[in-house]
Formats: sequence, structure tokens, C-alpha cells
Amino acid sequence: MLREGVELRDRGDTTTALKRFDEALDSEPNNAEVLAETAKTYDLMQLYDRANEMWRKLQEMGPSAGAAYELADRRLKLGVPTPGTAVSGDASSLTGAAPQRDIGGNREGSVMGISEVKTAETPDPDAEKNLTLQIGIKKQPGATIDHMKVKILVEFYDMVGDKDIKLTNADVNYEWLTPKHDWTETNPEVLSVRYVRAKTAGASPESSVSEAAATVRPGHKTRGKSSMADSGERKYLGYIIRVYYDDELQAVQAEPSRLLQHFPPSKSTLAQ
Repeated sequence: MLREGVELRDRGDTTTALKRFDEALDSEPNNAEVLAETAKTYDLMQLYDRANEMWRKLQEMGPSAGAAYELADRRLKLGVPTPGTAVSGDASSLTGAAPQRDIGGNREGSVMGISEVKTAETPDPDAEKNLTLQIGIKKQPGATIDHMKVKILVEFYDMVGDKDIKLTNADVNYEWLTPKHDWTETNPEVLSVRYVRAKTAGASPESSVSEAAATVRPGHKTRGKSSMADSGERKYLGYIIRVYYDDELQAVQAEPSRLLQHFPPSKSTLAQ
């Protein structure tokens, strides 16, 4: 389980990797090596609260945890790693700091966040890939939200020619699944965003490339554009979700998490 989880994480499939680590911990809840790899994975995903739980557990185990105890002790003393920096046995990799995020990838001090992302794939004989994200967008307790100041950016990425990562040129569109999406209630508002890559796609001029992203402002309906502006076979890779309020970044979530290393999010929409 441990080796398989590490291999999955190295390939960017952090969600499945965590499932393998959890399965290993079910039979050996105090396995220091599994706890350390779980903590490293949460750090890679920038889910620092979850990571700290694991590091603290290792620290409490004391020297009996071996090298994992020393790593946990250094990690908790030096703070969270810089985004994109994996936690290793080298203390130099732990010296950076980044804004704390909760389990939804939400920035400390934010008024909005991502509560949940569900992924569903629909069998479609006319499409190479038909995938839908259901994204829960919440407000923080006590926050008052002006929905006109909310901007949600959902970007899908493809692997091109098995070597390059690019914004998708597939069809992208969205719809709100909750009726009001104005955040007057405490429950999350749910946005559905669909990615559809047809089995055959026509070419478009380079000038028409928007490198499809669904940019959502409540009260406005839009659709991502499709283009075939480059050569090479494209395969779906993953997504990055960003939530802005009053032009300031509130939350970010990515799958696989390594996309954030290639495309770090802007802190403000004004910087884009």
C-alpha cells in the first residue's frame, strides 16, 4: 500500500494516494513511515491543517518514530513549505512559508472558500471525455457577500503530445445547481462545470484561441470557447479552481496538485 501510494503521488494522483495511505493506516495506525508520507502528500496539496495533524502525531510518538520524528519536529518548527516544494528529509526544503489553507484550499483570512469538489464522468459515444465538476462555494461564518464581487475561474488542462501541459481547447460550459447563488444563506452554492472533448473537432485560427476557461460571475451565463490551435494529441489532465472576491484570491484547488507548480494562481484578478 505504501509503495503504491508514493508512486501514485509522484504521478500526481494525490487523491488515490491518500486512499492507499488510509488503507495502510487502518491496519497499522501508528506506522511512522505511512504517517510521514501522508503528511508529505497533504503538504503537497497545500492542505496544511491536515498535514500538521500528521506531523504532530509523529512528533508525539517521539524518537521511537525514527527519522520520521526528526522530520516532523523540523517541519513543525520551521512552518509550512513554499507552494510546489515537497517535504523531504532536508531541512532546507522547509524554510519557506505560505498562506495557511484549510481542507478546501482556502486562504487564511478569506471570506469565501471551496467546500467540496465532486467529479463525475458521463459515458458518451460522441466524446473522448465528458466530465463534470460540482463545486461547492461557501462563505465563511459571519461574512456578508456581495455576489457582484464574486468571480470563479475554472480552468481545465490537457496533456499535449504526452509532454506539454496546456489549457484545454475542449468545450467548457457551466450552470448553477443552486437557485439563488447569492450567498445569503449559510449553505454552499453549487456550480456545475462540464468538460467535453468530442471525438472529432474542427480546427480554429490561432487568433481565436481563448484556451478555454469557464469564468463565472453570478448572474451571468457564459461558455468556454473551443479551439484546435496546436498540433499533437490532447488528453485530459486536470483542473484548477480559483475563487476571487472583490478581486482578491479567496481559495484555490487543483487536481492533480502539481498543476499549481506549473500555473501558480494570481493573488488578484488585477494581476492577470
